Amino acid sequence: MTKSVSLRSISILSIAVASIYSTTPAYASEWTIVGAEPDAAPHRSLYVMQSDDAWISRRMADSSAASLADAEANTLHVAQVLQIFENAGGTNFIHYQVEYKCRQGMVSIPQATSYDRAGNTEKGGSPEWMKVPDNWLGKVEMIACNWKNWRAAKDGWQKQSQSLSKGGKSAVSPASFASLGVEYLGNYGLWTDVVDGVWNTRWSDATQPAYYKGTPEELAAAKTKALATFDQSNQLLVEQQKWSKIATALSDKADRIGGDFGLQMAGVGGLTEEQVVRRWGTPAAVYERNGGRQITYYFQDTKYGVQDVAVDIVNTQGKVGETTRPELASYTRQCSRTFYLQEGGALEKAYRVYDFDIGCN
Repeated sequence: MTKSVSLRSISILSIAVASIYSTTPAYASEWTIVGAEPDAAPHRSLYVMQSDDAWISRRMADSSAASLADAEANTLHVAQVLQIFENAGGTNFIHYQVEYKCRQGMVSIPQATSYDRAGNTEKGGSPEWMKVPDNWLGKVEMIACNWKNWRAAKDGWQKQSQSLSKGGKSAVSPASFASLGVEYLGNYGLWTDVVDGVWNTRWSDATQPAYYKGTPEELAAAKTKALATFDQSNQLLVEQQKWSKIATALSDKADRIGGDFGLQMAGVGGLTEEQVVRRWGTPAAVYERNGGRQITYYFQDTKYGVQDVAVDIVNTQGKVGETTRPELASYTRQCSRTFYLQEGGALEKAYRVYDFDIGCN
């Protein structure tokens, strides 16, 4: 692993957050416990997943024409997981970025960053693909690849909790987190809040090591950094949600078109200009349009069918009547494929597809 040292930023940041929490919106999310290591106290550790749909991102694994033809098989589902440790003398937590090829049942962990309680970090990862094992990675897959299961479990859990709080009971228990083999942890903003949540709700029989409080100057700097982090996180979330909606809308549009044209346009939402050109080649026309770009391709589409052709019936006396016979026929249409792009993207800014048109004369 490659080691890099921060100036106790994680510890100081957690203290600074308390001073701005009431005036700064916390971009919190839902967290779910998806597994645990078998070690007993004081060496326990839990795996918790950021379970909101907005934080389970999707991206294309490959932008080649062959891969884009099957958008679903080519889509990676990316989840964020923290492994939180009890041992006071070791790692505080590890952040994993976990990627899934849902249809193939494959998983990869391209990024893993550990944080100790002094704020030092070590970076690593295991980018190789492997079959999803039957452990916490399997629980994360269940949520990342079919988020509706988690949503149904939370709805059932809330209904059950509300019923019990009112002294009622149901003849049939609703779906719950227990049915998925996971536990709901809570709604938290910062990663250090998640760590605190685990200690407060799961390890209350132990004493959590104190964070380094820092000097007044360090706290002021950390407060400024926390505000910037909140703002940056919100911007990323808004941008991610925007392009997720665009991708869904264009996928629905392609489904409505159907046929070969619908298949050709499947999965184009959010593609960069470079990816479009890589798939379809140099465009016939590029226009600047309303602060964005319009890329147009022209092509021919040949249709084949059978048509009835009139045939004379003749004998030695000449034409005595008419009939028809089927013959193979074809006709060629002049068609165009147009992409509308605007600048955007959560992690990489580029001109991306937000709409398209395809049709023939």
